[in-house]
Formats: sequence, structure tokens, C-alpha cells
Amino acid sequence: MNFDLFETLKANQVIDQYEFKNGNSEVWIYIKGLEPGEVKTFNIDLIQQFQGICQERPQEAFEFYNPSQPIWVIL
Repeated sequence: MNFDLFETLKANQVIDQYEFKNGNSEVWIYIKGLEPGEVKTFNIDLIQQFQGICQERPQEAFEFYNPSQPIWVIL
């Protein structure tokens, strides 16, 4: 995992915070205060570093205070 990438995104105020969970297999990105219709775009390169099968997990975004209701699914 390229931890420096996430620190750079945070330092440049692209994202507000991030967390790595489940043995670094999940990345949680926090963005505060999006206006209706506002779009934030950024790239994250994730590279498999070990041999084996790599399966992508679903990617979803949630409002922080309403985690049971996904806002969109990233394809």
C-alpha cells in the first residue's frame, strides 16, 4: 500500500482523512462538506504485491452519519 499517496492527498486537501482496515485490505476515505452536485475526482493506484488471486471488493460511498444508505457505487 502506498501510504505516502494518502498523506499527499490529505496534505493537498483532496481528502480530509483516511483509515486502513482489515489488515490494510480496505481503505476508508473521508471527505467533509460536499455541496449538492459537487464532484471530487482523484486517482489511487493499488498494486497487488503478493502472488495469488486478487479480487476487487465492491466500492461504495456513504454519508458519514448514515452508513446504512450508500450514495453511489464506483464502477
